[in-house]
Amino acid sequence: MPVRIRNIENKADYQVTKSIQDVATHANWLEEQVVQVQGRVASMPAPLTLDQIQKALSAGGSHALNLTGLQGTPGDSGTTTGGGGNNPPIPPVGPCGPRTDHADTVATAKAQLIAEGVDISGTCGSFAIVNRTVQLLQASGEAAGFIRKLTGNNCDGHSYNRIGYADLSNYQVLTSAGTANDPVWIYTGQLTDPADYQGPACP
Repeated sequence: MPVRIRNIENKADYQVTKSIQDVATHANWLEEQVVQVQGRVASMPAPLTLDQIQKALSAGGSHALNLTGLQGTPGDSGTTTGGGGNNPPIPPVGPCGPRTDHADTVATAKAQLIAEGVDISGTCGSFAIVNRTVQLLQASGEAAGFIRKLTGNNCDGHSYNRIGYADLSNYQVLTSAGTANDPVWIYTGQLTDPADYQGPACP
């Protein structure tokens, strides 16, 4: 084969491979955004019913209404409590959930794996960080575990960027998972199916 044709084929192969990698990276980013939005929606307070509004008006006028979670009311900046507006969701508090922000634990897990020469690229590389993080949290006495994920990007049927707790709260622990693997600790709501939590029971 002439050298010129071979060079053209090599360049084409490189461009196709890079395009596939770019698509995979973008898909991972989109999935992270969807998870965060789902967590915020799940944590939004229930809307006021007509009966609640009528009772509040009877009790003391419009100033007696609890407008938490409503947007567009006079003097409202658009932020709400519990996941609406610009505020992050409020994570549950209890003995079966995390005791503190654990972004530092995620960073420790990542650093340990790099020092051990473990490949942390791709979805299963990210899951290696998730796995080590869960091990460290369990060693400290917390009821942390994995999240079952059978569709979309996953590693052996598990989420590759989130961990769960026995109280069914779940947290995103990596952004740019599979590439930069930046450690974070972001509450993303409650699991709706208890079977999706795979870890120890509440102590």
